[in-house]
Parts: sequence; C-alpha cells; structure tokens
Amino acid sequence: MINSEEDRHLKLAGEADCAPEPLPTLRHSTAHLMAQAVTQIFPEVKVAIGPAIEDGFYYDFAKPAPFTPEDLERIEARMRELG
Repeated sequence: MINSEEDRHLKLAGEADCAPEPLPTLRHSTAHLMAQAVTQIFPEVKVAIGPAIEDGFYYDFAKPAPFTPEDLERIEARMRELG
C-alpha cells in the first residue's frame, strides 16, 4: 500500500524503469488535469480537496450550481485537449 505523497510519484531507477505501481500516480495527475480543465472553463469555481483514492480520484469544487451533464462533457473534452 502506498501511503505518503512522495511514494505516489514515479521514481526512475534507470532509463526506462519506473515504480511497479504507477496507477496512484496516474490518478493523482489526472485529478490535477481535471482541476485545471474545470478552472479554465469555470474561472469562478474554487478548488478544494482532490486526492487520488483507491479506486479513482475526485475533487471537491465550490460552485454556485451543480455541474450539468453538458458541463461534464465540456470538462472531459478540455481534459483531452490538455492531456
């Protein structure tokens, strides 16, 4: 089990070697990508906590109205552009 923030990042041991469990790092990075997309589309949104978790990731956002399905499509499209 990976516990510390430092342990969640890939560590290069050689030219092409990486940590054997990169999924937590991928989730962590994707959470940041999502936060970037959300704040670009909705600059008024405040970003709260957004950790990687065992089965994915999430972010809490302070936004006056809930995200709509259309908002989520826009966020996903922006994430693809940024990624």
